[in-house]
Amino acid sequence: MAAGDQRSRRVKPALFGIYTRLLLILSTVAIAIAGYRYDVGLSFLLGGILHLLPNIYFARQLYRYSGAVDVQRIAQSVYRGEVGKFLMTGAGFAVVFGLIDTVVPAALFGGFGLMLVCHTFAVATISR
Repeated sequence: MAAGDQRSRRVKPALFGIYTRLLLILSTVAIAIAGYRYDVGLSFLLGGILHLLPNIYFARQLYRYSGAVDVQRIAQSVYRGEVGKFLMTGAGFAVVFGLIDTVVPAALFGGFGLMLVCHTFAVATISR
């Protein structure tokens, strides 16, 4: 087994754990906020989900292939994942703003921002 294959197998479970923890953090904060104002809590939760789902898709694409033989497929997967993440994020915001009348923009972007910061720190810790 190549070193890249071993690293890929270690990172996949670590990513699953990261996304599970991020979802736990998001839901805990959103429930706490919803206890005060439901619309703010819902907006916060949706903002966090708008960050997590596209990043989960990207991570899945990123670790789809491994090894020196699959370099072209790896590059295509990274490109596909990045484009898909960008489109999913944009479409998600459009859907939320288009369909939910009670969305609170500050809370929506707050949830997105919290997940962005937490995700960045979590990925930095497993990258070491």
